[in-house]
Amino acid sequence: MLSTTAAVAEYPMLEKQVLRRSGISYAAYCIGPDPETWSFRLGDSTFRQRLGKVLHDLGVTHAYAPKCSLMNARILRTRFKLSNRRALENIILHSNPSEPAEGLSLQPGNAFIMDSAGCGLIVAEGGGHLLAAHAGTASLVDFGRVENLRKNSNGTVYGKRTRRHESVVHAIAAWFIHNDIPLAKVRIQTFFYYDPLHYAFNRKEYVDFNEKLYLDVHERLGPGILKPEGQLNLGLLATRIANKLGFGQAGHDAPLRVGCGFALTRDDSIPNRRNLTVLVRDA
Repeated sequence: MLSTTAAVAEYPMLEKQVLRRSGISYAAYCIGPDPETWSFRLGDSTFRQRLGKVLHDLGVTHAYAPKCSLMNARILRTRFKLSNRRALENIILHSNPSEPAEGLSLQPGNAFIMDSAGCGLIVAEGGGHLLAAHAGTASLVDFGRVENLRKNSNGTVYGKRTRRHESVVHAIAAWFIHNDIPLAKVRIQTFFYYDPLHYAFNRKEYVDFNEKLYLDVHERLGPGILKPEGQLNLGLLATRIANKLGFGQAGHDAPLRVGCGFALTRDDSIPNRRNLTVLVRDA
């Protein structure tokens, strides 16, 4: 239980605590940007001190912060690639901007952290392993493939993949398969995503791509994820992908909604307004 005098008490916060039968337990937190933002772009000593205090209050000693912003659907398989270490009070932050990725596996007592403005947190657990990953729309759909989307003569939609994995969920699946863990024994959950995200179908600069995105998601994963009005359910998108791949359990929970006090989208008037998302694997 967190003390009411803890540093996190200064901010709006959502919390999910999960205890699994396999013995792995974790806590997921989304901490709002008021009164100050959590954008990792700041990076100055004042920001590091503030981040250090919050992580300390959450019981974190080692925090892993892969560069998620490229949304490249990549899961790190070796921890040494996060080679840049910076001390935050008594906390070690592991990061390496030259190795962009969306997630990694966590050892007991360690944490995954990211800044976010409506993107979700994916947690996957099975075979004694726990993975954490960032989930934006481009993390879950290969936008390069969608850009080149075509229909063949029988009306089937197709496009050439432009990265190793179609989505970060596919990358997570590949990680478990690589470690000889059947997907049927893996649980995957998406937390803290903005619902609904909005994709404009009435703005000329976006309409062509967004219509392709709608067609692709509808054809591959079924109706209800991206509505004709442009409303996207990011959690449902991740869950449908996981179900199609054969994960044992898949779901989504704790969405962020308008008026909740959290950063929900990129705001041009406050470009660095971000939440802090933390996943702590219990020791």
